[in-house]
Amino acid sequence: MSVRPAMATLFSRETPLRCRDFALLHDFFSQVVEEQLPVAASVFFWPRNGTRSLPESLEISPADLTGQVKALCASSEPGRCQGLLILPVQVEGGEDVAAVVADIDPGLLDKMAPEWLRELQGRVRQRLDLTRLAFVDPETGLYNSRALMHCLEHPCPEESCRAFFLIGVVARVRKASGHLLTMVRVARFLEAMTGGPVFHLGAGVFGLVREGMLRPAARDFAHRLQGCLRREGLSKVHIGIAVRQGEQQKDEVSLLVDECLQALEVAERRGPFSLCEASSLRDRENHPLAPPPPAVLARLRRAW
Repeated sequence: MSVRPAMATLFSRETPLRCRDFALLHDFFSQVVEEQLPVAASVFFWPRNGTRSLPESLEISPADLTGQVKALCASSEPGRCQGLLILPVQVEGGEDVAAVVADIDPGLLDKMAPEWLRELQGRVRQRLDLTRLAFVDPETGLYNSRALMHCLEHPCPEESCRAFFLIGVVARVRKASGHLLTMVRVARFLEAMTGGPVFHLGAGVFGLVREGMLRPAARDFAHRLQGCLRREGLSKVHIGIAVRQGEQQKDEVSLLVDECLQALEVAERRGPFSLCEASSLRDRENHPLAPPPPAVLARLRRAW
């Protein structure tokens, strides 16, 4: 009886937007705002704390824009600032993000009535909520495989390497509702530990993407992560790791996912708490624990 109210709140379709949504789904959210505008314009999102860089084409300073965003977000009203249209969007945790629309004709911008701007703000918010649902698992409210593929296909241009982790967990619970709650708890734990988005792929498998992480650091991170999850009371934790360096090539994403899946399968066969890094599977004959060639093994057997 006590689980149902919690699930109704946790998995509601009314889950509010989060700041992380605007970073991960920036391209889709920008397109949503552009579709609601009567004229062509460029759109970007500005957090209330002003921690992101501005497009070079804008003449306004970050400090001035942050001040305007804070004032408008406090009133929840759309407004104008030095030729920019600002549409505040309230997100989870009491934080605020503003959709900033640039490259609109100043004369047209001045003619936009406050009532029309409020109507535009409402339509934008509704469309953002609907767009987010396409990238969220309907049962758990976590990012789904579509969001993961979008993240992998758009690497951070400032980093030359990235590590991809697939984490399979098994918890001893009797009811399906308890399993869902455990998956959400694990995802929130991973978010708190990594500081980035966590993707739920179903069947107790989670995905993580870490930009700028080389192979040795990825192994150390996986060992720490596995130890923390084990202390959380999970009965099995398996981690597959795949690392890429250099510029992303054609079909690189599908190869990265396939390698990580193969590494996860190998980790599952090694024991309840195991991990595997994909590069060790590509060159098995030179692995320190690889079996000797058949001819050498035959000579050893005769010596036994």
